[in-house]
Amino acid sequence: ERGRETVDAQLVKLPVLRRWTIDAGVLAFVQTLAVLLENGINTVEALRLTERTVKNRSIRRALRSATERVLEGDSLSAALTRTGYFPELVLDRLAVGESTGKLAPCLRDIARHYSVLHTRRLHQLVRVMANAVLLFAFAFVGFLAYAIVSAVLRVSSSFHF
Repeated sequence: ERGRETVDAQLVKLPVLRRWTIDAGVLAFVQTLAVLLENGINTVEALRLTERTVKNRSIRRALRSATERVLEGDSLSAALTRTGYFPELVLDRLAVGESTGKLAPCLRDIARHYSVLHTRRLHQLVRVMANAVLLFAFAFVGFLAYAIVSAVLRVSSSFHF
């Protein structure tokens, strides 16, 4: 368990994986919270249930402290601001949703945006990995062809007529 927490804490610090990890956590959070709020569960209980859906333990710990701040009287957007994981645009949209009383539709809209963004990044990653595998295969085949040709030339140069 401690090892998992250490790995998760490092994932949010690595430059390449930071954005991916945080966006996945934000997506899971807003999707689940939107569904729970739309189905009539109160905000505090929805936050408690939602924090369990985030896989990264570091983000989950920050969400737990945000839930405690909401219990103390902070607004959701103010509590999530202190986590450091939520982008400003998401926090602004949450603040607007809270002030207008339409938090669930606002969360649904944020989830839709992050879902599209996450899918786009996944497609880019797959494209890059496919090209890398293809390049490796070409290099390997080229190495094998070079090895075979050089072996044949070495053997043929050793024959004397």
